[in-house]
Amino acid sequence: MRAIPIPVDVTKLQITCVKAPKPRLVSKDTGEIKRDKDGNVMYELTLLFEDESSRMELVKVSTTRTADQRR
Repeated sequence: MRAIPIPVDVTKLQITCVKAPKPRLVSKDTGEIKRDKDGNVMYELTLLFEDESSRMELVKVSTTRTADQRR
C-alpha cells in the first residue's frame, strides 16, 4: 500500500486516543507481528477526532515507534 500525504489542519481538532495501542498482526492464525521495512513493530491506534461543531469520527491508524520515541 502506498502512503499518500493528505494535508489536514489539525489546529481546530481535538484528537483523543480511545484504545491502547496494540501491535498489528500479519496473521491472526500465527500471531506474527507486522514490522516496517526497518524492522520496527507496527502499532494500530484508534483515534477520535472532534471538530469545533462537535462532529466526531473514529479513525484507525498504523504507526511505528522509533528508537527516539522509546526514551
